[in-house]
Amino acid sequence: MKPAVAILLGLIPTALYAAAVYFIGFRYTGIIGIFLMLLAWHFIWKKTQAPQPASKKEPTAPDLSVYVMRDQQTFGPFTHGECLQMIESGQLQTTDWAYLEGDDECEPLGELLAGIVACD
Repeated sequence: MKPAVAILLGLIPTALYAAAVYFIGFRYTGIIGIFLMLLAWHFIWKKTQAPQPASKKEPTAPDLSVYVMRDQQTFGPFTHGECLQMIESGQLQTTDWAYLEGDDECEPLGELLAGIVACD
């Protein structure tokens, strides 16, 4: 929808609210006003914004701090490279639970590291 058309459609609920206030008074127009303002917001704001592309930024290896949990203890922070070295040496397992700094959800270390784009 073109922005000019959306703005004109958004003015209709605003005009209806103004008419309701004039004829009914402020006391009884609360719910009506809220509904009409939301309708106006929908036409003016939501319809005039261009859709944003869904871009999910993949975390990169230098940006990460990985914490590993084993036997109710948390170890770390480790970098991507350190985690890979510790898995190769047997200190960590891909089934150990891990999370990224600032993240609330734990997942197996192997899955977490698979989602990381390593920088060359």
